[in-house]
Amino acid sequence: MGNNAFQRKEYKTALAHYTRAIHTQSQQSLHVYYSNRAACHLALKDYKNGLDDASQCVALNPKFVKGYFRQCVAMYELGQHEQAKATLECVKALPNLKDSEAADLTRLEESIAVSEARSNQNESSAGADLLECSWDAGDMGFEMKRQGDAAFKGGLFDQAVVHYTEAIQRLDAEGLEKEVAIVQNNRAACYQQLGNHLAVVEDCTSALAVLGGNCKALIRRGLALESLEQYPQALADMTAALERDSRSAIAFKARSRLVKYVKAKQEEFVLVCPNSPSAQIGEPWSGLEIDELCI
Repeated sequence: MGNNAFQRKEYKTALAHYTRAIHTQSQQSLHVYYSNRAACHLALKDYKNGLDDASQCVALNPKFVKGYFRQCVAMYELGQHEQAKATLECVKALPNLKDSEAADLTRLEESIAVSEARSNQNESSAGADLLECSWDAGDMGFEMKRQGDAAFKGGLFDQAVVHYTEAIQRLDAEGLEKEVAIVQNNRAACYQQLGNHLAVVEDCTSALAVLGGNCKALIRRGLALESLEQYPQALADMTAALERDSRSAIAFKARSRLVKYVKAKQEEFVLVCPNSPSAQIGEPWSGLEIDELCI
């Protein structure tokens, strides 16, 4: 709920949700909520509380990069310029930075350089670009997801994969596990349309580890496994999908086929089915819509 409010730019509402989460959620996820609440404070230009929350975030999880970014922004806006730069140096020392994190690091460094140049020229808007760059950076994962959705609906599947991949990286950097899984499921839909069955299996398996028995993920993986001629595994997925949605025509038809394929394989017959719908691009999986983020 806090993430939805933040996306709508209802920062005070989001702040209330994150505060409630801080008091009720497990210790393992606390750093994420402190980081998110810091983002709300920064958006409201409450830099002191933003710094407090960002500092608490990195104290709880010293490897959480987004916490350092928000700590840097708060410090800079409070006039603690050298401390802000030192914070970015700490980020550079962290191992295995993701591409999205490295990009945000570059954005912040560039914004600080521009801000200092304007400050030297006595321009009143010296800190504007830094603020604009910083607190909304965490929301870019949702924006990339929206762009991926638009590309998918327009039939631009390669482009959608690019957007979804960046969304996954950014949402993962925020610690938003469920949102990452939803986008992975959507990216799997793109890979299906592109005929990349192994990628479908990989993304759906990752999504199912978080989303449990998500029917769309089960069906997508089952169809991909069928195309890879892994019939018993595909049958298990379709059976599980029907247990969750007995009205799914795609799962019902696929399960009927797969029962025959598995039986034939057990009887050591070679069964060639060139017209299997699972080997075609488009139907039947074009009927599986992508998912929206709903927290």
